Amino acid sequence: MRNNRTYQRSSARPGRTALTVILIILIVILGAFVTLVAVGEVAVNWDGLRNRLGLNSSETRAEPARVELREGQAYAIVTRRPIQAYEALTIEHFHDREGRLFRVAVTPDSFPSPPFNDVVSMIGRVSATDIPAGRAIHDGLLMPAGTRPGVVAAVPPGKRAMVLDASLIRGVHGLNRGDRVDIIATMSIDLARQFRAATAGAHVANLGGDSEVSSFDRQVVMRVLVENGQIVQPARQRATQGAPTSSRRGPEEIIIAVDPNEVTLLNEAIALGADIMCVARSGRPDDIDTTVPTTSRLGGEHTTLNAVETIVGNDRRVIVFPGSNTNNR
Repeated sequence: MRNNRTYQRSSARPGRTALTVILIILIVILGAFVTLVAVGEVAVNWDGLRNRLGLNSSETRAEPARVELREGQAYAIVTRRPIQAYEALTIEHFHDREGRLFRVAVTPDSFPSPPFNDVVSMIGRVSATDIPAGRAIHDGLLMPAGTRPGVVAAVPPGKRAMVLDASLIRGVHGLNRGDRVDIIATMSIDLARQFRAATAGAHVANLGGDSEVSSFDRQVVMRVLVENGQIVQPARQRATQGAPTSSRRGPEEIIIAVDPNEVTLLNEAIALGADIMCVARSGRPDDIDTTVPTTSRLGGEHTTLNAVETIVGNDRRVIVFPGSNTNNR
């Protein structure tokens, strides 16, 4: 029994010895690493480590990355992720994962306006166009200070934005944001029906049973509804509520900026069922700004009708034809 107990105690010693050796090796390695860091032989990015662990606040983030300047160059802050048009700029558009700002050396004369070097002056500004990642920001890429983000940022001062069903207006597909357009409505008028409605009563009754009313049948009336409108949002499918796998598709909508007095004209033409067509203007900078001639109002002013009565024997006939409004005031 004594020999057995002695053997059991001695059999446990090799395991303890191996564990002790491993601990000693780890302590030696850790001590060597601390020594190398202390003497500067090993560089440790403590700021990056704290950022990855989420220990850094926005006030203690790393200093902006710098590049060496040459003569005639200046610093410019670049975006770290894409920015959509009419989106408000935030600090997240410029910080990388470690919370650093990136600056590049640029030649200010190569930009339409001086590029920004101060991120604080850009926060809250609204982008005037889509800005890709890695782009230096200058004032020409942003809307004026104080502009609200969203679709309203694209509406020119003095204009009103109308959300319209794209299927009701011919020619809107293929237009891009910022394109200038004119919108024209065409409507066909039944002259004979208008004559009968206007002369219902004694005069028609006196024509007798053998009388007949003839006319040019129809007249086409055109009206300029919108002049020099601007596309705020091109035609696109409206998102519908429901499951993502639903096969239902919403109508295509387009947003157009028009003058305040043109809002009523456009709504009136849509309500009357007129044929509405969109005509794109030139996008060239040297385009001459011309005025589109205005024609008669749709449904608001009655077309002047002239009538000539002819009598041949017992046959009486009234011929109806459109007249000029200027000669019948």
